Amino acid sequence: MCSMICAALLAGIYLAIYAINGFERGTNHYSNQFSSLFPIGWDTLIYGTLGVLVYAALFIINTGIIPSAVMLYKWRRKEERSWLYFFLIISCLFLIIEIVYMIVLTEEGTGMLPHKFLFRYFQIFVPILLILFLDYRGEIKKYNILCSTQIRTIAAVSLCTALGYFICMKGDTRQAIMAWTDTCFCL
Repeated sequence: MCSMICAALLAGIYLAIYAINGFERGTNHYSNQFSSLFPIGWDTLIYGTLGVLVYAALFIINTGIIPSAVMLYKWRRKEERSWLYFFLIISCLFLIIEIVYMIVLTEEGTGMLPHKFLFRYFQIFVPILLILFLDYRGEIKKYNILCSTQIRTIAAVSLCTALGYFICMKGDTRQAIMAWTDTCFCL
């Protein structure tokens, strides 16, 4: 009975979307997008790898540097390692690789660095990062984690990568910086 209600609800939602669009089907511009990735050559791999590095650095910067750096620091400590940190790190890496290869390279092509940072795909990680960060806020002050070489290295590498990216792009980028990143520094 429950599955019938769910199926009817889903059909109703699709019918409502179809009605809102004037009972006309739109074109799917993503259907041909994936085929533009092929054939995969050295330029695809090189610009994909550069895109992954840029996206990783911009992700760390857009989450306020400190929450991401603390998460990586806590995961590196063997006594603090848990499945949640591992899952979060692997999920972020997989999402970065997927976005760069499946969206950025197919929309913008190779031969250039990404012109935009699609932070909207990463917003699912923001509450988890902030919860983990708030959980260790007292420990950060107690053990002076922010002065550790790992966190300084993460911050320096991500900032230098982003600086190099913005210099290479000469201001021809689009970047969505959310207002909550300002609050990360106030914690």
